[in-house]
Amino acid sequence: MMQNELTPLLKGKGQFVDGIQLAETVHIAFVRSTHAHARIVDLKIDSATQAPGVFTVLTATDLINRVNPICAKLEATGSDQYFSTNWYPVARNLVRYVGEILAIIVASDPYCAEDAADLVEINYDSLPAVIDAHQAIENESPTVHSYIENNVLFRTHRVVSEKMIHLTVLQSQ
Repeated sequence: MMQNELTPLLKGKGQFVDGIQLAETVHIAFVRSTHAHARIVDLKIDSATQAPGVFTVLTATDLINRVNPICAKLEATGSDQYFSTNWYPVARNLVRYVGEILAIIVASDPYCAEDAADLVEINYDSLPAVIDAHQAIENESPTVHSYIENNVLFRTHRVVSEKMIHLTVLQSQ
């Protein structure tokens, strides 16, 4: 950084996007999974909904008919294999990774949103988790998506030319 850019920061007068206050702004906080793989048995949002400054608490139930899943599109050609998966912005019945969003708190300020997020109660039924990419493709590994039997979403075969092999050998020497 140039010295003239540092001066306001050193004086405590730096301006950041987080500090911009616009009229009628709302703030959100996400309630995230603490489990790597689990069924959501119960999600209680009543206390969070009643918390001071909270406008609403959104869950997958609220969004199911309003927000489409994110779905990667890829054309598999030749001997390539690709399995498409749907990813919902808010977990529906199952969490597949630590940090997956379970609820969205909408509140008058960030502090109310965070406080309300702490009031959401979640009961999980823990499932075996996939924690290593090499183990994930073994036959006994738990599946992340039930309809993909070996956790491999994309498989491709490429022929490497002699020139590429030679280039790789030269680069590694």
